[in-house]
Amino acid sequence: MRKPPVFLLMWTLFLLLLTALAPGPALADEGPLPDDSAFLTAAAQVYGAEASALEVEHKAVSFLPDGRPLYWAKVWDALSGQALEVALDGDLRPLPPEEAEALAATLHAQAYGKLSEALSRRVQALGPADLVEVAIALRAPEDLAVARPSEQEEVFLSEEAREALWNQRIQAYQERVAALERPLVEELLAAGLQVVYASPDAPLLLARLPKDALLRLAQHPAVAQIWDVRVMEEEIDTVKRTVRATKVWPQGANGRGVKVGVSEVGAKARDANPYLTLAWNESYEPCGYSSHG
Repeated sequence: MRKPPVFLLMWTLFLLLLTALAPGPALADEGPLPDDSAFLTAAAQVYGAEASALEVEHKAVSFLPDGRPLYWAKVWDALSGQALEVALDGDLRPLPPEEAEALAATLHAQAYGKLSEALSRRVQALGPADLVEVAIALRAPEDLAVARPSEQEEVFLSEEAREALWNQRIQAYQERVAALERPLVEELLAAGLQVVYASPDAPLLLARLPKDALLRLAQHPAVAQIWDVRVMEEEIDTVKRTVRATKVWPQGANGRGVKVGVSEVGAKARDANPYLTLAWNESYEPCGYSSHG
């Protein structure tokens, strides 16, 4: 029997990984599926395999963003000892390998598009019920920011009045943030999922979710982006010596229980993240690089 060319084997491995590792909202065993004979005929046609030696092991349907169905099957070839991936369009016609690979990439983007690159790689190695802690940025209106005092307010208001006005506007901003977060928080909790933290200063949630719930969340219209959350490991072994921390440790000053945060508030950081408007002080001249505060 003629062996499949190398590019077909690569395509087989790609779709095999897609089927095994990314069965989220883009791929499901739901809906009417074609009869096994359609996949067996397609496998024989695409791979040049002997139809009598083929057996369908698994089949599924997935849907493109425009609603078109795609049918996928894993077909075992007893003669070659290989698992063959077969793709059919909505009319049950076999897809050429190049087209099937392109559509598989589209489905992968559909499932993982809102996940950061690092999180996407990590999630593909997880089982459906494995938990992962993530940061979820919500979609927000462009005008979500604290209105800065005008020049007239700066000149004519007393320091106490300016501070009161500033606090009032911050409170109004935080109420808008909470209103954006509340529906998704309630939705996640109602589904029995764990929300670890809801930021008062930006539409951002921390949650601990199983992989299958995370992939569903990646399709949520209220979600803009999802990142991996990991504890940072110490990488600079000279810090303790440089700041002479070891000198005060014997006195009990070891920082235990102290929470430390770093906020990028330089010009570039402000431009990259509009939520940092809260921390931006326009009395500072933009320096062209990101400062730390």
